[in-house]
Amino acid sequence: MHALKTYSELKQLFMKKVANHYSFREQEQLFFWVLFHLTKWSKVDFSMHRNNLVKEHYFERCLYIIEQLNLGKPIQHILGFTSFYELDLKVNNNTLIPRPETEELVSYVLEDINPKDVFNVIDIGTGSGCIALALKQQREFINIIGVDVSDKALEVAKFNAEKLKLDIRYIMDDITRPNKKYPQLDYVISNPPYIPQSELNSISTVVRNHEPHLALFVHDNDPLFFYKSILAFCHLKLKNRGKIFFEIHEDFGDEMVNLISDNHYSNIELKKDLQGKNRFIKAIKFE
Repeated sequence: MHALKTYSELKQLFMKKVANHYSFREQEQLFFWVLFHLTKWSKVDFSMHRNNLVKEHYFERCLYIIEQLNLGKPIQHILGFTSFYELDLKVNNNTLIPRPETEELVSYVLEDINPKDVFNVIDIGTGSGCIALALKQQREFINIIGVDVSDKALEVAKFNAEKLKLDIRYIMDDITRPNKKYPQLDYVISNPPYIPQSELNSISTVVRNHEPHLALFVHDNDPLFFYKSILAFCHLKLKNRGKIFFEIHEDFGDEMVNLISDNHYSNIELKKDLQGKNRFIKAIKFE
């Protein structure tokens, strides 16, 4: 049994115990994420109930989460879910944890699709299904396919779709050597592996140790390999005047513009993310 603590005291304890691994801002973010996991409280709710006593099982769960955080595990894997575009999605070590930049990619696509539009859309490298699910949630009339080479990732994506009651068709296929049947498509969207392997040691140890390298890294000698494969797929399956939307490595914006231009696309837009980095590219196919 723990000595009964208030939620205010629990916050102080939590932040103190993870202080060696996280900044003050990160400590607060983590605490409120855990608090929501335990109680479904917002920050306003916390302010209103900060002097309430913490339930025993909440306290024990919180201690376990602190222990796992100090072992370097991502909070999303500890809790088993993440929030993406106001959806709660299951994630695990078979899927990437969706980034805020990918939410920006979804917003970029949604600007292009009206609520009543009926289009065929594909999300290549769907992982947890986050892009496909967010698009379907916001644009109910689109027909969307999620493709991934990992059966384990697709298990997660299918679980998320069933939980959210969103109709997504999932296909296990290797887009570098596609062998499944696909309809003619209006939109091709992808956030493929784009980090050169030489950057492995420059990314955080949490990402390096707990997220699938298959979904992150590409060989140094051909960093645009997956985009080339997707464009080859688009040559066969993307309709004339269909559109592509890619998330890209910040250092390869010019190379991506040239690659896409060489593949008979026009109206190419290179767009920065909220951090001011080249992160997205959009283009229209012209045959």
